[in-house]
Amino acid sequence: MEALVVIFVSIIYLCLARHHRKLVRLTYFTLPVAMIGLCFYLAMFQLGIDEHNLVRGHEVVDKVFGPHAAYRGLRASLKDLATYSAVAFDRAFFTHARSLIWWIALGSVLTYTIKAFTYPFFAVYWLGLSDWIGHLKKDNRAVYLSIVALASLLVLYVHLLHSWQIYTRFMAIFLFSSVTVIGFGLERLVRFAHQRLNLSYSVTLAALGCLIIAFALPKSLGPREKDKLVFKELGEMIAMREGNEKAVKVLASSSAAALISFYANVNFPSAVCPLSVEWSEFSKQDYDGFVEKLKKAKLDYFLLEARRWPRNTFDLKRELKGKDFEEIATRYHPTTGEMKLYRVL
Repeated sequence: MEALVVIFVSIIYLCLARHHRKLVRLTYFTLPVAMIGLCFYLAMFQLGIDEHNLVRGHEVVDKVFGPHAAYRGLRASLKDLATYSAVAFDRAFFTHARSLIWWIALGSVLTYTIKAFTYPFFAVYWLGLSDWIGHLKKDNRAVYLSIVALASLLVLYVHLLHSWQIYTRFMAIFLFSSVTVIGFGLERLVRFAHQRLNLSYSVTLAALGCLIIAFALPKSLGPREKDKLVFKELGEMIAMREGNEKAVKVLASSSAAALISFYANVNFPSAVCPLSVEWSEFSKQDYDGFVEKLKKAKLDYFLLEARRWPRNTFDLKRELKGKDFEEIATRYHPTTGEMKLYRVL
């Protein structure tokens, strides 16, 4: 969804900015976008792909109205925690936290922005900001990139208030539009080394290049998210059993659902979106109601995670019956605890 920011901001900028041949520029920008969109829809129609599986326009609309409802729901949950907590410290903490949700989201966006840059590059970005601000007055291109960067952060902030899920990859639009600022920061470092340290430009550039590689390469070459291999293993186990002749629907927590669903359907000829539902939607009733909801939703598998199963509901492990589920595998993950994969019979 964040990719739409560039398109919308660009169209608005082209409409409002003062420059010659405004209509021609707007046409040059929107025509390829319209052509690509048309070809995309024609391809989906020809292949018989449901547009909701790929386009997910309802999610874009939900991002407009959903954050306020999510914010109110979170405040209500924190109020319950503050009211019924047995520890005085917890009651005080949750009471204050209700009023700080906006700031917590803002802090999270800032934290992940720095992580996306990596700390040395964020320092370079900070160095280049002053030159960039001075450049805004004389170059409309700098204004455009700044608007894209700010709009991407605003959309990310709204998304965080809605779902409270954020990853560094969500920062891509902001990073791309901020590359020029990093360039100004590097230019300032080059000037400093040349004027204060009497280093030649070639030596300075070579040293900066080595430093960039030294900071960036270890992070790129090192193992990433090795702990999530267990989700890949479970997904591949499902794919091996099912043969990918049909789309497999898997119910799991949000941290596991995407990976398990992806590898469970990796050889399926069409795109399959993971279920975006919470455990609480299925576990509100008793065991029989839980089983009925699973079958009504036509779920094939579900992953019982020890630390994700709601505490204020029935004990699924104790009430689970062999006529309803077949246990496939047991695994462990530091975040979710013991995990048991079941096939819905």
